[in-house]
Amino acid sequence: RFGAIPVAVSSETNKAAREIFKLQKIITIFNGVEINNFDTNLDKIKERKEQKLPVDKIILINVGNLKPIKNQKLIIDAVSRINNDKLFLLILGRGEAEHELIAYAKDQGVKNFKIVKNCTNVAKFLLASDIFVLSSKSEGLPLSLLEAMAAKIPIISTNVGEMKKILVDHENAIVVKSNNVEELTSAISELMANKKLQRRISLRAKKLAKNKFSLKNMVKLYCNLYLKLIGENFSI
Repeated sequence: RFGAIPVAVSSETNKAAREIFKLQKIITIFNGVEINNFDTNLDKIKERKEQKLPVDKIILINVGNLKPIKNQKLIIDAVSRINNDKLFLLILGRGEAEHELIAYAKDQGVKNFKIVKNCTNVAKFLLASDIFVLSSKSEGLPLSLLEAMAAKIPIISTNVGEMKKILVDHENAIVVKSNNVEELTSAISELMANKKLQRRISLRAKKLAKNKFSLKNMVKLYCNLYLKLIGENFSI
């Protein structure tokens, strides 16, 4: 006899699955990241040279599919408003909106802009960057956010999905309203000007990643679930 139980990777996904599939019980187990893959003591200048990134800029990084729901246009709008030649916007991802985003950045006068489509090592790019920006209109709990936490770079995120529950404004991130260019512009400007805030946010986010979103913790939860399903009375 086989047993089965659905697993969701965020409480938002759990809620949606219950409504769509009319299921009574779904377990939530968050994704995990390998913390040791993010050596925050690496030489940032060296990393930038290796990844062909400017060494003298403040790099904002976004990681995600290039499609409207990810709302990367919002970041372009914010960078355009700040109008600081020191800012460089880096987007890792591929998708239907690529050419539209390139054209939009040009129209908004954002010259310091690059899309990397075939990225095989997100960690390297995160460690080479200064600020992680999540601009999505809707999300569950994106792996890119957890990776940014592990990379110990300050985070700006829209208040959607699981971020509403795990991020605390001005504690482990700066949290802004979805699709609000004024708030995002203000958040970027504030972080650029406040090194102390950058450090506090990044340290607390890293601690959260270690304590709750490590790969080790995720594996432990899955193993305990499997043991429960086969009727074993112990956990690891």
